[in-house]
Order: sequence, then structure tokens, then C-alpha cells
Amino acid sequence: MEQHGEELAQLETLEQGKSIAISRAFEVGCTLNWMRYTAGLTTKISGRTLDVSIPFPQGARYQAWTKKEPVGVVAGIVPWNFPLMIGMWKVMPALAAGCSIVIKPSETTPLTLLRVAELATQAGIPDGVFNVVTGSGAGCGAALTAHPQVAKVSFTGSTATGKQIARVAADRLTRVTLELGGKNPAIVLKDADPQWVIEGLMTGSFLNQGQVCAASSRIYIEAPLFDTLVSGFEQAVKSLQVGPGMQETAQINPVVSRAHCDKVAAYLEEARQQKAELISGSAGPDAGGYYIPPTLVVNPDAGLRLSREEVFGPVVNLVRVADGEEALRLANDSDFGLTASVWTRDLTQAPELHRPSAGGNGMGQQPYPD
Repeated sequence: MEQHGEELAQLETLEQGKSIAISRAFEVGCTLNWMRYTAGLTTKISGRTLDVSIPFPQGARYQAWTKKEPVGVVAGIVPWNFPLMIGMWKVMPALAAGCSIVIKPSETTPLTLLRVAELATQAGIPDGVFNVVTGSGAGCGAALTAHPQVAKVSFTGSTATGKQIARVAADRLTRVTLELGGKNPAIVLKDADPQWVIEGLMTGSFLNQGQVCAASSRIYIEAPLFDTLVSGFEQAVKSLQVGPGMQETAQINPVVSRAHCDKVAAYLEEARQQKAELISGSAGPDAGGYYIPPTLVVNPDAGLRLSREEVFGPVVNLVRVADGEEALRLANDSDFGLTASVWTRDLTQAPELHRPSAGGNGMGQQPYPD
């Protein structure tokens, strides 16, 4: 893969639309680092021998041991936003544990994983160990999930699909790992460094056009800093260059498909109809394409769909709050619980605001851009 890194990066950008720089750094660079790391697990997966205390018969000594064995065939179902990286997140641990794996990429972005499967065959991985199958989620994905010879399912994707997989797996007691959607809050306290907040959350919110399950899509800002940050975010959004992924200078690129473009646009149209304040950057090249302008929604009504649902696009809510307690209450008023971040000069406040936060991953002073 390292030898074919540029080929894979360009293929990823051409099929998914993301920046070639992101394809090189994340899809190839981070993936190669992950592969090297997980390769080391092959010498570290082992059981344990323990001295145990059993009260009968008196004075007897016992030892117990655990043994880790491959579970069998693993099914990995991969989304379209980072198909190569997320796909290999699933492939490498399975292979390191001695399992064979069947990967199903999204029907929208299958090419990079198919190419990696070709490279794996050329590298000498035996037939049947690393497999890629293509097809729809409703057809191919459902068949994999329900297959009696699949011992574990690893799924990354929407919450709705994750619930369906969990129900099917429960009937067969199949092991399941689910990484689902998010409506991820960032809490900005009044003592935060405005420039650091803007730089960090522009990345955390707009990376890959916001098509990131961990994107910071709602930002709660304490009142004394609110106007300063709205002005700063507006300047930053309007300075973003919009263009195709292969254009090295473009910072915002097309979203993945016409259907997804229409879906994100519908959220924004509903907000306009409800008189929400929208601040938008460039609409993209005149020649067309699946472009959504990077957009800030200022103090949106809590009842709007874009306030409660995962938009999965370059759309970020900026919400004024009185204090950190109100921010925490609003952050937890969500059906999602993937990530959250706190921005402050006093990091001793971050643990307090994360407890009892609904976010599964808590960050201080940084977003979670993957």
C-alpha cells in the first residue's frame, strides 16, 4: 500500500470528492500508521495465568488460565466518508487476531478497498482471508449480518442502520461493534482563546465537508465571547476556497453524491423558511458539482431538524449560552452521544463539564476530526 499510496489517494478523491491533501494524510498516511501499529498485536494477543482463591477444600491452591482464540469470520461494513481508513481499521485487527474478514464498502465508494484487495492478493495473502464484496446495504450488508457463519459484525454508519444490525445480531447472539452517528457539541467558555477556537473548530467542523461522524456540528459559546467568535467564524468561512478535490488549494470540496447534496440542501432550506440566520461562504465553481457552501447557522431554533439531526455536511450551529451549565444542559439534550469538546484556558474545568456529558469521547482544547 505504501508503494501505491499516491494511486490510492487519487482514487479516493476521484470517487469520494474529498481534498487530495486529506486523502494523502488520512486515507493513506493514517491508514499506514494504523497498519504498522496493529501488525504488532500479532505478538501481544495472549491469555493469562492467574492464582485464584477458592474456599473449598480449605488450604487448596488453584490456578486458572484464559486463552484468546480467533472468533471466526468477521464482517466489516464501511461507510463512504473515509472508506479506506475505516475499512482498514476493521481489516487489520481481524487479521492480527487470526480471523478472516469480509469487507463491504459503501456502494458509493468501493474502489479503494477493491484496489487494496488486489494488492493484498499480489502480496501473498491467501484467498479467502481478506475479502471485499460490493452491493447495497439492504442487500449485501443485510445478508452478511444475518449469515450463520459470520461470528462478528463491525459496522460504522448511521444510527438507524446500526439499530437494525443490533436487532439481527441479537437473535443470533453475534458479537457486534457499532460506531454510529453524532451531533457533537463543542462548549466554548468565556476565557477561551478566540483564535485557537476558530482554528481548531474550523477543522473540527468542516473537515471533509463536515462528512465526519465526529464533526463539531453545534458550538455553544458563553455570551461574553459570542459576538467575537461569530465575527471570527464568519470571516474564516467566507475565506474558504471551494473547488474540486484534486485542486490543491481548495479547502471545501463537493459532497459525496447528488442525493446527499440534496439532503443537506433540504436542511438549509427548512432553516431559511423558518427565518434562521445563515452565514454562508462560497457556493463553489460556476460549472456545477455537488457543492454545499460552508454555512454557519446563528442561534437556530431548537426545533429545527438541523438542530437535532446529524446533517453530515458543512453546516455548523453557533449558539449563545449564559454559562457552562446551560451549555452542558443543551449539549446533553440530544439523541446522540459520540464526541464532545470543551474550549477554555483553564483545563481543570474540562472534566467538570464532561461529567455527566453524554459524549462518548471527551476532548479538551481540540476537536475529534476523524
